[in-house]
Amino acid sequence: MSTKFENLADNPLDGVMVSLTRRIGYADIHIERMTKNNPNNVLTPLIADTKAKRDAFAGNLSASKMGEAIRMAYTTELETTADQFRATVSKFEGLVKSVFGKGTPTYIMFFPFGLSEFHQANQAETIQLIDKIINLSLTHQTALGSPAYHDLFVEYKTRYANAYSQQKQAAGTVTNSKAVKDVLWNELKKQLYKNMLTLVLNNLDNPTTMLSYFEPSLLRYRQAKSTTDTTANSTDGTYAATIAPDTTLTAEIKFAATDTLLIINNGNVPVYYFGAASATQAAPANPAELLEGDEIEIAATELGSPANTFLRFLNADKTETAEIEIALL
Repeated sequence: MSTKFENLADNPLDGVMVSLTRRIGYADIHIERMTKNNPNNVLTPLIADTKAKRDAFAGNLSASKMGEAIRMAYTTELETTADQFRATVSKFEGLVKSVFGKGTPTYIMFFPFGLSEFHQANQAETIQLIDKIINLSLTHQTALGSPAYHDLFVEYKTRYANAYSQQKQAAGTVTNSKAVKDVLWNELKKQLYKNMLTLVLNNLDNPTTMLSYFEPSLLRYRQAKSTTDTTANSTDGTYAATIAPDTTLTAEIKFAATDTLLIINNGNVPVYYFGAASATQAAPANPAELLEGDEIEIAATELGSPANTFLRFLNADKTETAEIEIALL
């Protein structure tokens, strides 16, 4: 398959690194442009669906509608994870067959009914099947030659179990938690991708018309551009961390005087930040504030670089944990 064909299957919103406020703004502009340029009302259903998912992501729904939106989002997450698990199991079955032989006692332990039971399983049965495959793949890991499949199955178990649990208690879910924000963003992101593809189909003679319905200048992607970037706990050139209530944190990120830093507040409380000459320097009397859901691009010199080589944060809230994300631009 050529690169161009593969690109068609990639949602361009995957991997964006922008604040909640900016994501909502991106959706708002798109909705506004669809509303203004809606020939023969063909986009009306897309506008309604996008508004609903945008409002759910922004938290602008009644408690009952919010609960239903969350339930539907986790239902989609369940289905997506189950589909990915089944696809992986199908490949894994080939490995088991090649190593142990089809119909052997070990093969039958893995697949007593072939692959059919995986495709016919309900939600509760799917969790049991994932558990079984995790345990058997670990037991026979030496013969199978790699822990890669086992690790994938563990990831599916975590995602599936969480979505299954959240789906059942959606009405009582904490709607501003990061997990809920993530799953609601995934729903909005897929809707925007659907809109993009639909607009291309509606304008096959001039597919670039689709671009006029979006504002890509609001997007930013995860990629390191600075050789001084030695971020921790990340493989995509970013640094993410939580800050306990009423505490300070030193970001594990190095920067030079010529760098520009992006700071995003992904939490539900304001955070304060400041440049420091040491990892333990106390906060100044008036550190800069970054409100929840917002972001800022700041030159390292504004943090006092090169004299200040540390970026520190303060969470002044007494009960809520803060969440931040940083990248060098």
